[in-house]
Amino acid sequence: MSNIAHHLRDNGLFLRRRDLISAGFTSAELRSALGDHSIFRVRQGWFTVPAAPEDAIRAVRIGGRLTGLSALSSYGVWTPRSLRLDVAVPTDARALRTPNDMRKRLVDTDAAGCTISWTDDSATRRPPHTWRVPIHEALLRVLHTGDLLTVVTCVDSVLNLHRRRVLRFGEDAVDRVFAAGPKRVHRWRELVDGRADSGGETEFRLRCRARGIPFRPQSSVPGVGRVDGRIGPTTFVEIDGAATHDTPEGFAEDRRRDLAMAVGGRRPLRFTYRQIHDEWRWCEAGMCAALALDPGFSTRERSYWRARSLVPTQNDGDFARFCPFPAENELFRRNLRRFE
Repeated sequence: MSNIAHHLRDNGLFLRRRDLISAGFTSAELRSALGDHSIFRVRQGWFTVPAAPEDAIRAVRIGGRLTGLSALSSYGVWTPRSLRLDVAVPTDARALRTPNDMRKRLVDTDAAGCTISWTDDSATRRPPHTWRVPIHEALLRVLHTGDLLTVVTCVDSVLNLHRRRVLRFGEDAVDRVFAAGPKRVHRWRELVDGRADSGGETEFRLRCRARGIPFRPQSSVPGVGRVDGRIGPTTFVEIDGAATHDTPEGFAEDRRRDLAMAVGGRRPLRFTYRQIHDEWRWCEAGMCAALALDPGFSTRERSYWRARSLVPTQNDGDFARFCPFPAENELFRRNLRRFE
């Protein structure tokens, strides 16, 4: 690997020609590195290494940096799937290029599969942020463009990564981002929890809150360890994503944990992401039926849950129809206190 390639890796992966010349490299060294393919030209005047992330290459080729969901995903934040590249360019940017060909001008962003915002602050475009905006800028972009579920899911994930010491972006930083965001999102701050390990867990928590089901995320069970959540004195929830649960090892570990729960007199309920998103009424009915059998509740409380299990909600996949600030909030708090 050439010295120029090492320099690029150590300084944010993407540098302009003038930055490399200022660092002491000569035009001959640049030509040599290009010739041995240890570096390549992304767009006119910009260079990187072949191992650079594909989305980063596409964003810099356009003429900007990753922002919004695209930037958050590059930091390891759990984000909803998006087929569009979110790119921020300076307000005075000119000669934008298509993400896959630096010789073609960008004319149709829809055809190119990207979204352009003319909001990039060139002052922050220095290593290590040459190809993606800082986390606070990416979050602010999501607060301006995302719906409730997207916003809470992303912020939940950021806080979870902070608690695991993967990122440095704590509660105070989140408060500042919400304060700088549009007024419509200010109330959403109270929905952020930060304990969920995935977006599916966040969606599950919000749906439970909206329906008055007392879901407590990331509960600890003796002999089992951490489980995704608890909804009753002896009733627990596991939310299974395909990545970790559809392998032979994951399948076997799930059954071991279920047996350990049963031996301890506890009932585990398992839901897939698809069930949560597309078949919520049956998820809700199943939880209510399980709570109706929970021996930790009184006879009156079990009767309440039994009645609820017989009348499942008609909503399935349309999260927009779930209001996380319902009149049932008091119901939610009352139910939560029942097994605290």
